[in-house]
Formats: sequence, C-alpha cells, structure tokens
Amino acid sequence: MAKQCLIDYLGCTYAALSYDSSCIAWDFAVRNYGKGPCTVIGTGEKLGPAGTCFTNGTTGPAADLDDCTNEGGGHLGVIIIPVALSMAEYAGLSGKDLLRCIIIGYDTFIKIGKASNYQSLFDRGFHPTALLGMLGAAMTAARAINLTLNQMASALGIVGSFVAGNLECYADGSYTKRLHAGSASSAGVTASLLAKNGYTGPKSILEGPRGFFRAYCKDARTELLSAADFRTFEIEQVSFKPHACCRFNQAGIDAVLALFSEHGLDQRKIASIRIELARTCYEVVGQPEEVKFHPKNAVDCQFSSPYSVA
Repeated sequence: MAKQCLIDYLGCTYAALSYDSSCIAWDFAVRNYGKGPCTVIGTGEKLGPAGTCFTNGTTGPAADLDDCTNEGGGHLGVIIIPVALSMAEYAGLSGKDLLRCIIIGYDTFIKIGKASNYQSLFDRGFHPTALLGMLGAAMTAARAINLTLNQMASALGIVGSFVAGNLECYADGSYTKRLHAGSASSAGVTASLLAKNGYTGPKSILEGPRGFFRAYCKDARTELLSAADFRTFEIEQVSFKPHACCRFNQAGIDAVLALFSEHGLDQRKIASIRIELARTCYEVVGQPEEVKFHPKNAVDCQFSSPYSVA
C-alpha cells in the first residue's frame, strides 16, 4: 500500500505543476530557502529539505486528487510523502527505508487522528489534515534521520507549537487549503532537524493540560493511543479519489454517473437534483450557497457539490 500511496502522490503532484498556486510556492521557495540535496518535483531545482517539502507539499493537493482517510479525517500523502522523499535524499536512504518512513508517518497521523475526535477539529474551524499532518510529518522525518526516543518526543513537542490550518478558505476559493500540506510538511522536517541538534520540546505535547488534545479537540479519547494495535498498519485504511475535487463530492458524482449508466437518462430533461449530505460535508461543499451555486474559480468548483454533480 505504501507504494500505491507514493505513486498516487506523484501523479497528483505532476498533475498540478502548472497551477498558479504551485508556481507561486515554487518561486517563493527558490528565492527564500537555501540550496540543498532534495529535489523539487518537476523543476530540476535542489533545495534543503524544509524548502523542498514546502513546495512539493503545496503542489500535491492542488488538483484535489490526494488520498484520504475517514479514520483520521484528512489527507495524508501530500504531507507525509514529500517529507519521506526529501529526507530520503537528505539522509541517503534505501527504497525500503523510504517506504518505512511513509508507513510510520501514516500510522502517526491516523492513530492520533482516531484519538482526537477529529470531527471536533472541523467544528472549531481547523483542518485535520494540517494539524494531524504536522505530527505525522515530524515522525516521518524522525525515522529518516534515526532520532532517539527522547529526540522523537522533542520533535513532536516542537511541531506541536507550529500547528495551524484554518478552514475559512472554503468560503471564498482562496489557495490556503493547499498551503496546509506544504506548511505541515516543512514544519515536520524543521522540528525533527531541530530535535536532532538538541532543541527540546514538551514531552506532554499531546495529553498535557495545555497540549494538543486540550487546545484543539473536544472529547478526545486519549485512551485509544495506549490501546492502539501496533501490529497492524493504518496505511491500509487509505482510499484514493476517482474525481479531482473534494472527497465530500465523490459519492454524489458516482451516484449521478451510475444513474445515467444504468437508466440511460437524458440530462436535457432533468429539472433539478436533490443531494443529501452529512453535516460536515454540507458545511464544506454546500455552504455558503452563493459561492457553491455560483463558483468563481477552480477552488470554488473543487469544493462545490452543486457544481460537481451538475
């Protein structure tokens, strides 16, 4: 499955190389990050790991084909895999070690996501992809550079201070959802490299009285972490999108395509379509109505159920 996730991520990234948001991110990284051993996909540029992750992470989700999970509430590959690829070059890893790093990152993301009650993150306006992704990114990088247990704990503590990812971007078609993956990837690498050099972070970043679960989540189930089954890999829970838009639109598109295929419908005779969505889905791809029914740009379209189904 890790190989499938890697291939899917690369396809998503190459598909979006020419997007305005990708070009802006690439130009920014080249101008503001130092040169290094890590490849910026599709450009031939070589930057340090943080700059490479920022660029590759921001480009990956732009086409909105990125993999996802219902267990952890977000998109994983566009954060974890840029880290794994850049750190593999940085540390000279083998292909097998690259895949191990990917698996560890996905495992961290989903296991913490299960414990976080990630629905509460949505309810508070946070993007689970960004918050959980930073934690997964830090552990991906930590595995790549062989951090000690104490250093890993510090890396989590450090990246916990970078956590963000606001979802107001759904309201006006702005680019910042794409930036969530790039900033999370870059933050995870930065945290692990700082920890490698002796920088410390709080060991209780998840469960502490001012930690991640208390600050961002409601009704978190921290006991799920201590009860987690580490004999299985959470990456097996990942799914891949067939359509280039928000995953909350996928079922509606499939339903319409199936109806046309099975019943030979004539679209010219359809007066209206009624779509029923779960609350969170409706809030993302159905509201505000003036934007979702009258999208003005590609991002609006990606997050509009009326547009996607029509």
